[in-house]
Amino acid sequence: MSERRPLSADQIAEMVIDYIHREFAPSETGRISPEENVLTGGIVDSVGIVRLTAYLAKELEVEIPATDLVPSNFRSPRAMGEYLSGRIEVRDSAA
Repeated sequence: MSERRPLSADQIAEMVIDYIHREFAPSETGRISPEENVLTGGIVDSVGIVRLTAYLAKELEVEIPATDLVPSNFRSPRAMGEYLSGRIEVRDSAA
């Protein structure tokens, strides 16, 4: 297994923004900000959040427990970045 360089919360937030634009948001809406609430803003619906979390779990090689699927962890790209960088730290400390 190769050594992984952990991504920062900001890098993960950018990854989230890129995915959201590619999969959910038409280009004419403009780029969303890291703080934008994608849940209440109508950008990502409940099915979309499932797709997004599956993508992130696979790309970042982290487990996202069902108990962590709460709005505070996934309301914005920044919140996702902060939550997932913490999950990466847990994964790496257990290795």
